Amino acid sequence: MVQKKLDQTELIKLMDYNPETGLFVRKVRQRNLHAGTVNSKHGYIDIRVLGKTYRAHRLVWFYVYGEWPTEDIDHINGIKTDNRLCNLRSVSRRQNLENLRKPTARNTSGFLGVTKHKKSSKWISQIRILGKVKKLGYFETPDLAHQAYLVAKRKYHAGCTI
Repeated sequence: MVQKKLDQTELIKLMDYNPETGLFVRKVRQRNLHAGTVNSKHGYIDIRVLGKTYRAHRLVWFYVYGEWPTEDIDHINGIKTDNRLCNLRSVSRRQNLENLRKPTARNTSGFLGVTKHKKSSKWISQIRILGKVKKLGYFETPDLAHQAYLVAKRKYHAGCTI
C-alpha cells in the first residue's frame, strides 16, 4: 500500500487544533473525540493520521506553520503532553537536552547533575557544557549539590527554562 503524504490542507480538513488547550479534535468522529494517545514508552502524545503515527507536538508545528520542523520541538515547561502552541519552540538538539528538568532513569541521586562520590561519601555536582564535563564541587547534601547545578545550568545552558 502506498501511503499518502500528509499536507497541511489535508490535516486541517481532518482535524481541528486548539492552541489554548493544545488538543487536536477529529472532524470526523472515530473512537474518541480527542485525537491521540500517550505513548507509554516516551510519554509524548501520538496521533494517527492517514495510517501513519505522528508525535502531536510535531503535528502542531505542521498544522500551524505549514512545514515540518527541521529541528527538535521543545516543550518549554518540560511537560511532554502539554502541546499548547505557547509551550512549544523549535530548538537544536543541544538546546532541547539543556532543557531537561528531571534526572534520567540511570540517575541514582534523584537530582539533575548530582551523583554520590564513593570515596568521600559526599555529593558531587557537575554539568556538561558543549560536550565537556565541568565539575562544580563536592557537597554535604544532594540538595546543596543540586542548587549549585541549577546556578550553573541557568548560566551555561541557553535552552534552560528552569
